[in-house]
Amino acid sequence: MLVYATVSEGFKTGGFSGGFSFGGADLLTPFDDESLLAYEMGLKSTWMGNRVQFNAAAFYYDYENIQLFSSFTSAAGASIQVLNNGANAEIFGLESELTFRATQALELSANIDWLDQELKDAPVDATQPPVPGIGTSLFSKQILIAHYHVMFR
Repeated sequence: MLVYATVSEGFKTGGFSGGFSFGGADLLTPFDDESLLAYEMGLKSTWMGNRVQFNAAAFYYDYENIQLFSSFTSAAGASIQVLNNGANAEIFGLESELTFRATQALELSANIDWLDQELKDAPVDATQPPVPGIGTSLFSKQILIAHYHVMFR
């Protein structure tokens, strides 16, 4: 059995969206650096002579100035994507995986993942419709994913 915990920091540098644009000089507004403080802990284990494997992890990501793409249509009718800062974000998740090798020819496995993500202090202009990728409604949600598979060899 392996039990682990990590804390790590990372960043993506800021810059300009660049590229050809029909949107004018407003699209050349720079975006700031993104920083991330990530925590993860979990375990990896095997049982019954390596026939059963169970892995689980929990993680928390704390973003400052998260970089997100926003899309809109220019006055000329062109679809434009621009990289902007979406304020701060928090992501919390749990992952688990169970595999059972019943025979040499039969393997059963199941996964359950849960994700809770929220954009904090989002720059939302009440006079404009929400912009995909920047509006809080797109980023604030919980997701539960469960799946299984049966493999014959």
